[in-house]
Formats: sequence, C-alpha cells, structure tokens
Amino acid sequence: MPYITRAAARGEPRAQYVLGTAHFNGDLATRDWAMAYALTKRASDAGLQVASARLAQLDTLIPLEERQRGLALVPELEKSEQRTRLATVTAAATAAPKAAAARPAPPLIPAVPPPAADIWRAQLGAFSNETNARSLYAAISKKHPNTRPYCVKAGTVTRLQVGNFAARADAEGFCAKVRTASQPCIVVGK
Repeated sequence: MPYITRAAARGEPRAQYVLGTAHFNGDLATRDWAMAYALTKRASDAGLQVASARLAQLDTLIPLEERQRGLALVPELEKSEQRTRLATVTAAATAAPKAAAARPAPPLIPAVPPPAADIWRAQLGAFSNETNARSLYAAISKKHPNTRPYCVKAGTVTRLQVGNFAARADAEGFCAKVRTASQPCIVVGK
C-alpha cells in the first residue's frame, strides 16, 4: 500500500483508483468517502475508464454531502500532485550527476547508417531514454556478440535494432533465440 499511496500522490490514475477504492471500503486505508470520491474523480478525469464507471457507482453509494466534500478536495489533490512530481524531478536531477559519476557510461551505440549488405534487422524495443536502449544492448551482446546495434530515433523514442542480417530468415532466427529469454523481438526491414 505504501507504493500505491506514493504513486497516487504523484498523480498516477491507476494508483488513485486503487487508493480511492481502499478509502471507500476501509481496506488498508481509513474509510474516507470524500477522499475516495476525490481520488476516483482524479483517475476518471485522467481518462481511466474503469474509474469513470466506478465514479458513476459512487454517485449512487456516497451521500451528496460527502461527494461535494470530495469535489472540493480535487483542486487540493491537483496542487499536491504537482508539488510531489516537482520534488521527484528535483530529487532525480540532483541524484543523477552523483549516480552517473559512480558508474561508467555504457558503451556508445553507433547511430551510423548500416552497411549496404544490412537488409534485415531485429528490433528489441523502443525507449523514451536512449540509455535504456544501450543497457539492453549491453546485456544482449553478452549472449550474441556478433551483432551490430543501431539506435534509430523516431520522434521521442529510440528504437534499439540489431543488424547484420542478409536474409529475413536470419533475423527471424535471431529473434527466436532472444525470445527464449523472454525478450520481445520483431523483424523489420531496413
């Protein structure tokens, strides 16, 4: 429950929905119908469909006064979420230089175009952070050292692809091998 509470404080809709349900039932949280309504409303406003359906149920289960108190709590929750997210970002920003200094940088994945013989690639993932792509390739390359990585930028994501496959069947064979280790993999053309 501490993880759910912290995630809800950051504004994560699924956590808000779960915490709102806990407050409504009085399970693992104090029974507080106004807070339950406010949290469910925040999750519904964020587009969580199950929360929207639950909010309609709460309209019939919670007395009007408690719902009104819950609606009055919504702006306070929004401000608190903003403060929590800001504090999280600030803490991460101050910790990042220390963490980066403590460990060596992962090997650089070249963003160079592939040689002409590279026709097929295996895509291992798409990441919002290129460092995550590098980390995945570092792990994969230990078991598959004769591969060539490519970081392909696509909008806000970086796709990690592995090349040097002259035939589609070769790329499919590579994907089959990495899938046995529960690594998603799809074959893409160059």
